[in-house]
Amino acid sequence: MEISKAGIKAHTLITVQERNIQSDIQDWNNSILIVDNIYEAINKIDSDYAKMLSGKEFGLVYPTINNQFEVYIKYGNDLVNMISTTHHELTHIDDFTIIGEKFGIKNKRELTENDYIRLWSEFHATYISMTEILKYNEKYDYPAIKKETTDKLINYYNSCTGKMVKQQDVFDTTVRNYGNFFAICDYGKTKDNPPPEYIRGFNYFAVYAFLNQHKDIYKFIDDYNTWKVLVNRTLRIKSK
Repeated sequence: MEISKAGIKAHTLITVQERNIQSDIQDWNNSILIVDNIYEAINKIDSDYAKMLSGKEFGLVYPTINNQFEVYIKYGNDLVNMISTTHHELTHIDDFTIIGEKFGIKNKRELTENDYIRLWSEFHATYISMTEILKYNEKYDYPAIKKETTDKLINYYNSCTGKMVKQQDVFDTTVRNYGNFFAICDYGKTKDNPPPEYIRGFNYFAVYAFLNQHKDIYKFIDDYNTWKVLVNRTLRIKSK
């Protein structure tokens, strides 16, 4: 099923209202941009920021030079992916706004570039977007898609063996996959009993356990310092 760019924007605007997304955005209509290529769109207005992009983005929360948030969604024929991306990026807006207000961080770029906040929000945004997608089809084979999800991460770990990989990339991939996994378990009412190789050593078991108990943003905020310690330990970063 194909849908126009205007249709995707209309769906996004409705989603903002239905989910009561928290933000200081005054003009949502002009803050949501449906584009053919996110990298090219950002490069035209902020070439320095564009250098941080991979060029493969399906969605992006862009903190503008005027300290505002804009939501970019890549246009394509995959309606389900565009809907998932919409929920994912709007969850980031919600997370950054609530956390920024709680911690007194007014600079939006500082929020998006804070790895502790960003990594948890990637988990949370993936959890929410997967949950929303599962609502579209009540006939999913949950055990099968749960296995597909765990296999995907295990195969990724295996592909990293013997290679020089950035541990932060591994962490990012892991928390996103955990977001999908817990959404399938919770919405599909299946047990969270992954194979041992799905949890990559002691440190990732701790990450897995923390995220399983911190799907709610306010619980995360309460235990933010615990998360920082856990991220530092997992990535072997010395605490400041």
